[in-house]
Amino acid sequence: MSRLLVLGVGPLPFENRKKVYGASLRTWHFLKPLLDAGHEICLVALQLPDPYHEENLPQIIQMQKDNLLYYSVDELYVFMDIHYIQMHHDLFKPEVILGINTHAAQQACRLQTDCPIWADLNGWAMAEAQTKAALNKDDYFIDFLWKRESPVVRRADRFSVASEPQKFALIGELAVAGRLTRETFGYEFVDTIPNSVEKKEYNHAKTVLRGIKVDKHDFIVLWSGGYNTWTDIETLFKALTNAMDQNPKIKFVSTGGKIDGYNDLTYPQFLKMIESSPFKDRFIMLGWVPTEDVENYYFESDLGINIDAMNYEAVFGARNRLTHMMKIGLPVLTTVGPEVTQIIQKENLGLTFQIGNPESFAEQIIWGANHRQELQQMGQRAKQYVFDHWAINQTTKAVQEWVKNPTHSPDWKYPRPIHFDPLLSEGG
Repeated sequence: MSRLLVLGVGPLPFENRKKVYGASLRTWHFLKPLLDAGHEICLVALQLPDPYHEENLPQIIQMQKDNLLYYSVDELYVFMDIHYIQMHHDLFKPEVILGINTHAAQQACRLQTDCPIWADLNGWAMAEAQTKAALNKDDYFIDFLWKRESPVVRRADRFSVASEPQKFALIGELAVAGRLTRETFGYEFVDTIPNSVEKKEYNHAKTVLRGIKVDKHDFIVLWSGGYNTWTDIETLFKALTNAMDQNPKIKFVSTGGKIDGYNDLTYPQFLKMIESSPFKDRFIMLGWVPTEDVENYYFESDLGINIDAMNYEAVFGARNRLTHMMKIGLPVLTTVGPEVTQIIQKENLGLTFQIGNPESFAEQIIWGANHRQELQQMGQRAKQYVFDHWAINQTTKAVQEWVKNPTHSPDWKYPRPIHFDPLLSEGG
């Protein structure tokens, strides 16, 4: 078994916090199979402060759980202090390092170490940067995220990404970084690891919705999670209003909201739209609900939705909410954009509609309300597909094998200059 230093994002699912963001789920996605395999792991995870109940959260929380030594640390004052991360590296003496999510991978690649490094870039940072810049009308975030991603591209030995399209984007970045050379010819830099779930039976633990916030016979359209920069709230609002106008049983339930510190604009804008609607009482806007209740809302809903605007993030990204709805058999309705949504369309695992088409969106909602049995059958097919193809033990096989015998990339002995640009090099 190997000694692994893992840098990631908390909280982890077993901590029972208010929220669990995609970066936290991704950390657990990689961590659990490696723990199950018996590796000795030291995890240093930045605290996303919003999910924690405590108002005055300690800057460092240490816990030991079997073969996991876990440090949950303040992002700004501890995690970003490379000397603190270096201290854990030097004391733990790892054989291999994993950085899970771009921010954590950046810190891994700043360490003074001879260990091979696996970097997981969970979503293409530059596509996210563009959507953030467009929403805020400020290009600052583009430079900010590139300064996070570029050190990883230059240093890591192996990479993983969330989709096949993102794999090709990363290969392009590797080329610009000067890493597609004669030394690395034929070397597989990048593995695709889609968002995945634990393969187990999920149970409805308690009633949270039916007969409490909605009628037992209503048709519930569920949104779960954050309203990110690529969420098309205009199309969402128009479609829901159209569907509600045609069917009085349709209600919209939203668990989730703004993403503090990243996107504080989209969700409040959506709430303003709802206030102007004649159907505002049928929008059940619950905000963030306790993590342990999220799956209960899945069980009590009829249709889970995902909606994206047209942008590059919707080409290269992934959608955790869809995978997690499907794992319990909740039928889904989504725009077709990210790779996971293309699979849903191709394999007939859910309902789909074109980006920016509220009429088609409304039609699919109404069809679902009128064909509940067929919808439930679709949900069961999707659940089986998730367990067959997107279970964490299966999707992480590449990293599980690599940590048994971690090696540097072939260009390890041939470091490239930080500002290498092949277009400006001699003969370019």
